Amino acid sequence: MHSAQIKVPAQKIGVVVGRMGSMIKAIQEQHKVHISRSGETFTVLGQQQAVAMATMAIKELIGEKPGMHSAQIKVPAQKIGVVVGRMGSMIKAIQERRDVTVRRSHDLFTIVGEQQAVTMATEDIKELTGAIQVICVSWLQSGDCLPTLLTGKERVLLGVPQKLAPGQGQGSGQLMAYRNRASYSPSGIPFGYWGVD
Repeated sequence: MHSAQIKVPAQKIGVVVGRMGSMIKAIQEQHKVHISRSGETFTVLGQQQAVAMATMAIKELIGEKPGMHSAQIKVPAQKIGVVVGRMGSMIKAIQERRDVTVRRSHDLFTIVGEQQAVTMATEDIKELTGAIQVICVSWLQSGDCLPTLLTGKERVLLGVPQKLAPGQGQGSGQLMAYRNRASYSPSGIPFGYWGVD
């Protein structure tokens, strides 16, 4: 077992601990470590690599890395599934596209990264919590369709190409939404759903 200590500025303790300890619990579960706190000092206990990763996660939350910034955004409970995405797909997409780290503590999302990236990722999440429009736009030569989320500023691919029967990619289509799921029905033919459960 290894241990590491990290001092957290008083004004950042709430960010690290999270609502009712949820952020610390999330870090402990994700990295399989035990974290205890004494005042401003957090002690991380576990396997060497796990301790290093958990310590890095805490440093990211407090913006200790050079040039790192953080922002928090509260998401309405009914929109959390939309922001997280199926199996975390939407959050992963935002993290990869913006090169940020996004951590969730109930309805509070903390974004850590370079200032501009944090700002853009925050805007992505704000747009996801607003009006959501999902359309099938990128028709491929194979006849596949890429479900796409329009966030107002850019298009975000929602997943793998969806297979269409021959001819279904032609003509008008209909967009429907149901419980945060969207379906595109080419020429009124039911096509299938994607999105979050």
